[in-house]
Amino acid sequence: MPCLEIHSAERRRRFEILDAEFSVGGSDADQLRLRGPGIGAVALRCRRVGDGLDLVPSTPGGSLVVNGRERPAPAALEHGDRVELGPFLLVFLLDGRPPPVIERSEIPAVRAARARGEGLDLRIDTVPAFDRSAAAGRSARSTPPVRAPIAGRGARREVRTAPRPAPVVPAPSRPQPAGVGRRSRSGRGPVRVAGMPRTVFVWNVMLVAVLVGYLLYRWVDRSPLSREPEDLIGLARTQWGAGDAEQALATLRSAREQTTDPAEQARIDQIAQGIRDAEQRLRDQPVVDRAREEFAVLERFVRTFLRDTPPPRPAARELVRRADDWLREFAAIAGRYDDVRGDVAAVEALRARYLPSAQLGDPDTAEDVLFAVDRLLSFRLRRYAEAITALQAFLASGAPADDARRVEARLAALRTEGPEWLASRRQSIERLVASDRLPVAISELRVLVDGAVPADWLGDAPRRLAELEARLQQGR
Repeated sequence: MPCLEIHSAERRRRFEILDAEFSVGGSDADQLRLRGPGIGAVALRCRRVGDGLDLVPSTPGGSLVVNGRERPAPAALEHGDRVELGPFLLVFLLDGRPPPVIERSEIPAVRAARARGEGLDLRIDTVPAFDRSAAAGRSARSTPPVRAPIAGRGARREVRTAPRPAPVVPAPSRPQPAGVGRRSRSGRGPVRVAGMPRTVFVWNVMLVAVLVGYLLYRWVDRSPLSREPEDLIGLARTQWGAGDAEQALATLRSAREQTTDPAEQARIDQIAQGIRDAEQRLRDQPVVDRAREEFAVLERFVRTFLRDTPPPRPAARELVRRADDWLREFAAIAGRYDDVRGDVAAVEALRARYLPSAQLGDPDTAEDVLFAVDRLLSFRLRRYAEAITALQAFLASGAPADDARRVEARLAALRTEGPEWLASRRQSIERLVASDRLPVAISELRVLVDGAVPADWLGDAPRRLAELEARLQQGR
């Protein structure tokens, strides 16, 4: 499911794009509400266009900051593009593609805070140096001048001299025990403890306290001091909330061993099963998201190609086959969860509705296979490999001569235009690399290498993909 990832100074969240058009702003009427300085009602109007997203600001003639550069409106976003809106950074993401790496310095609110100096520790903990000039001035003012004659005949000149200070014998004092606070020789600066600045001493004490507290917690966790079932259940909930499911389940097993009450044991088993189910849902979530996205594609297919009555046979056959693929891949996992179980019934209903018009008992005609091929080439990253395989399979099935000639002509056209399209896509990917959008470039190049085009068209694409992935890894 495509989404907008919203980054602020405090947190990050995602807004799933369910509608073809929606608005972003600070009013309750906006589908995506963002409150902050510089954001008014209906600040942006957004429209899905294929795999991209068009943004239009509400201010006529306005512009947008996309990927750090100002662009005139409307701005067309692709996967990984960043848009600045007030204190927020919006990132457009497509499902199944790796998200880009977002630095905190890219978030407008963070940049503004750093510009104001917020969150920076500018304190300097040093001992001031002894100012000899100032000390000399003070001693000159505090010591009266003394007149001394100069040896020699008729010497009447006088000079202002200071008396030589007498040696100062320090008064005896008791030695201070180690660890007692004393100040620097100048009498100024922070208090030092046994030659150590006070701030360093305080941090060392806090570190030792944290370490002792952690060791005490681990000892209590493994000790028999707190073995009441209810206390262990509370500990297990805390452990699971901290993300340690395995430790939580181990604690619940210990709680079950501490009671012989069947009702209490059943309650503990129910809590443990709830943790296992939640962990399984986290593992299944990527597949569930992909099932929802593919279900939305089926619904759009129906609205686009099956509006006529009776529905055209090529479109009906394609829908039924896509529904079969969806059920084969997602029915088992979608049936486990209540929020997506309804999608299974909806896909089965679509299949049953258009199955009579599909006439799957009859062999494919040129119209059927050419319609399916056109759908494969309607993606932004065209699936030439699957299209060529479908055409070759039709020709190998012994199709009638007229149908065979039409399909052969289409196959020849694909083999001519496909490499040209691939060269254009490679140039587009290199432009993404040049504009520092390396994750997006890698995602698109990986789709091509993983089977979107025939292997003999790829050339050096696999080697280039390995180079870009190594460069991204080094940058991280």
